[in-house]
Amino acid sequence: MSEALLYSNIIKDLESLINTFHMDEALLRLKQLDISEIPKKFRADMASLARRLGEIKLAVRILQPNVYGVGRPEYEDLIEYASLIRRLGLTNQAMKLLDRAPEIPKTHLNRALCHIYYWNYQQAEEELGSFLKFKNLGAQEELVGRFNMIGCLVENQHYEKAYRQINALEDACKNHNSHLMINLHETKGQIYFKTGELDKAINLFESLKKQTGEKAAQSLFFIQKWLLLSQLKKGLISKDSQEIKSFFKNSRANNQWELIRDFTWQLAQITNDSELMNHVFFGTPYFYFREHMFREWGRESFPLVYGWRDGRSQKLENTTLDFYKLSHVPIAYGKSVHRLMMLIAADFYHPWSAVRIFDNLFPDELFDPNTSLKKVYRLIEQLGQVIKKSQLHLTLETTSSGYRLRPTPGCLFTMHREMIFSSREQFLSQMLLQEGLVERFRATDACSVIPLSQHQWYRAFRSMAEMGYIEAVSSSSNFYNLKKVS
Repeated sequence: MSEALLYSNIIKDLESLINTFHMDEALLRLKQLDISEIPKKFRADMASLARRLGEIKLAVRILQPNVYGVGRPEYEDLIEYASLIRRLGLTNQAMKLLDRAPEIPKTHLNRALCHIYYWNYQQAEEELGSFLKFKNLGAQEELVGRFNMIGCLVENQHYEKAYRQINALEDACKNHNSHLMINLHETKGQIYFKTGELDKAINLFESLKKQTGEKAAQSLFFIQKWLLLSQLKKGLISKDSQEIKSFFKNSRANNQWELIRDFTWQLAQITNDSELMNHVFFGTPYFYFREHMFREWGRESFPLVYGWRDGRSQKLENTTLDFYKLSHVPIAYGKSVHRLMMLIAADFYHPWSAVRIFDNLFPDELFDPNTSLKKVYRLIEQLGQVIKKSQLHLTLETTSSGYRLRPTPGCLFTMHREMIFSSREQFLSQMLLQEGLVERFRATDACSVIPLSQHQWYRAFRSMAEMGYIEAVSSSSNFYNLKKVS
């Protein structure tokens, strides 16, 4: 039997098993294959089958040689690979791959989904607009695009347009997609809430809650979220009510991290709780979420630094940890372990998976399913050793969703607006900017504010200049100007 016929038959058999819901047998057969032997022309189909079976990492391993191997990749492989790694949490890398793809429907759709992950709904709306202009889209693709467009319109406060599109999509799905209908009605309820029609919102969400029950747990969380917020805004419950406490508890138990983040932000706005607003702001690493907060409340409403104390204790102790100033900690200043510490601390809500850590600390490195995560695990282990050796007043927690850093009861963390840096050079540039060393500074000036030796600074200046963060004032002087901070 020829190789082409062999793999064609394997793909047909696997598709048949999946279509008849024999998932376990299909997965067993797929894992028995030597993926290094799969011919290039069949890798995309094999990766697609692995994705349908929920094996995203396996799909990445299958398709990676087509994208980063010898020769120029087919654009279909490029887009499918970007879609796979986006699902893993490698959104930075997915975006860079999509920039290499032609402007076809799948490129726009996948780019929009990346923007939605970053809470960048304005850019996502533009990408979805481009996507939906194409003719002859697949029925499922178009449905996904139209539904996500409605969500973007609501987030961008285009309520009338969103309402019209909800009605149009309801007519199209009335007889064959009950799950989508529930989600559309939930989005309609959001519009009622955001336009102040609270009675309509409450009635709709209560009706949806009865219809949904436990059959659509994910949708039920969103329905409960907006129902509670509507009742709170209407004055029917308080922010300390048992209903809200139970909602937080159940959401945390089910890893609904982004839902908790937005719920807390909405809660802070309704109650005009500035302390809670600051907590959400400094515990959120997403640039566009923060920009939205600035637009709603003004940039001046949020301080440059924030003291984060564990809520389990109000005891005041003389234990403050500033992530920018670690002169007493045996850790390479601004290098990977230090930046890892700041990175994990920068999100109070969503634990950091190893993949997400890699994507943010090393955005320019190619992700390898076999080696990249080992690099992250080594850094995690080193960070744990630093915390233990230095007796730092923080805990590094390992959860089913990833890693968290938390202050111990009584300890205060000093949080800064910028806590995520992809390189030491970027971090040091930010430090210089914060300390006001923008023009005509020397290594001795930098030493006075940042705990590096003069020799270390000269070495850092060379790499910072190569990366475009600083420039020498003249070739014969030791003075530098800060050129840019990205």
